[in-house]
Amino acid sequence: MGGKSLFHCLPPLLVIVVCLFQITILSAQQQLERRLNFEAKNEKLSDVLDRLSATENLNFSYNPAEASFSVPIDYSAQNKTLNSVLSEILRLSGHDFRQVGNQIVVFAVGDNIQARTRPEIPETDDAIVGNTLELPDDMSRPLLFPDTLLVFDTLYIRDTLVLTDTLVIRDTIFVKEEVKTPRPEHPKPLRDGIFRMEPDRNNSWYFTAHYTQMRSSASFDSGNTGDYLSLLRESENSSWNNMGLGVDISKAVKKIQFGGGIQFTRFSNPFYHSWEKVEGGFYVTDTIESYYTVVQADTTWYYFTDSTWIPRDVKAFVFDQINCVSYIGLPVNFGYNLYSSQQLNVYVKGGVVFDILIKKRGNTILDEDAYPDVSFAELDFNPLMISWSAAAGARYRIYDWFDLNGEIVYRNHLNSMIRNFPATKRMGAAGIRIGLIYYF
Repeated sequence: MGGKSLFHCLPPLLVIVVCLFQITILSAQQQLERRLNFEAKNEKLSDVLDRLSATENLNFSYNPAEASFSVPIDYSAQNKTLNSVLSEILRLSGHDFRQVGNQIVVFAVGDNIQARTRPEIPETDDAIVGNTLELPDDMSRPLLFPDTLLVFDTLYIRDTLVLTDTLVIRDTIFVKEEVKTPRPEHPKPLRDGIFRMEPDRNNSWYFTAHYTQMRSSASFDSGNTGDYLSLLRESENSSWNNMGLGVDISKAVKKIQFGGGIQFTRFSNPFYHSWEKVEGGFYVTDTIESYYTVVQADTTWYYFTDSTWIPRDVKAFVFDQINCVSYIGLPVNFGYNLYSSQQLNVYVKGGVVFDILIKKRGNTILDEDAYPDVSFAELDFNPLMISWSAAAGARYRIYDWFDLNGEIVYRNHLNSMIRNFPATKRMGAAGIRIGLIYYF
């Protein structure tokens, strides 16, 4: 059978496919030679390639998981070919490209990305059996006739086998394996153990040592609305000479805090009272002698008297001293954090204080006569006082385990300080508390 007759036996469809593929290759090559203006400012490489794909109708193949495609680049080109623009942009991130059919394959410089070379076709007649041409085993194609030039041109179709070597496909498998790789477990920080480097201030126990300076005043109440209450209120004045010293143990649980402790409190208020004792200033009449007469059964008495002047004697008494009452208290409090962080906590709290009397010294007025003053030692003081308290404060971090604490506090007695007393006496105090906190 002659070569010409064999050519007529080829399917017309194969000829059409070869022609279309050649046209596609030529069109893609011409497109890369087209000139354009292009600019990118602080854009990721992947975004730049997406923009070129949309505006220039290109199909890119690359591995988006590589970190270099997320690096911002700056580029500007005027009247340059698309081939030059692509080369210069990719060179900025250490990449290059290769055109495979209508695909633009992007790869890192140094990767071994090559197209398969066409196998050599023997030119001697020894490889021809009958009227057929023996092709290598890796070519799964129909046997073609050597005298048909179009058969050799179809080797362009075999170039599409480069797609099977595209690392983009193999790299996508690598990316999936990287995602599935478990992240290494980090060792627990030392603060989760006994020797913590820094505590969790919103979920921890802490110890507070504090000092309080207060201004206190006594309040009196009685059913007697006369001068007695006025004398009591005028005799005791308010003062800043009041203090408290204590320690607390508290627990913070997120926004809630609660705790208790022990504290020493001393109330010291000025007491001033004065009066005068006046004696004399009048005549004293004494009978010196007496006699009588009787006239017709009537008896008349006669007295001889003498008057003595008693000089006026005035004695003034003044009490100007400090009345002191001291207690050992057991406070219980609950608080709520208005703002919480590892650096600063702002909170409000309230509670109850149980005070046990340990010392008393001073004087007071017992009745309306205001004389004499009576000593605290003679009065029946209540041994247990109950007070309510309120505070607003903040804790500020100064070191890993330590905070500086500041509060505005107020407290007031709920029961009377003195039992069996004409008036009910309670102490109220407001002041400032400073402290040092240690977390454990």
